[in-house]
Amino acid sequence: MTRKDGRTTIYNSGKYIDEIVLTGGSPRFRSKTAIFDTHLIDTMMVRPI
Repeated sequence: MTRKDGRTTIYNSGKYIDEIVLTGGSPRFRSKTAIFDTHLIDTMMVRPI
């Protein structure tokens, strides 16, 4: 996250593992798993991870 004053803060790191299948010729999510490398996630975040 970078604020207007230029200060940058990393509030989360990790990755998503998505399983996508073709249904009727269109890709669809079967599952989405979030794996966080951060031990504490700010509970006051406005934007979802």
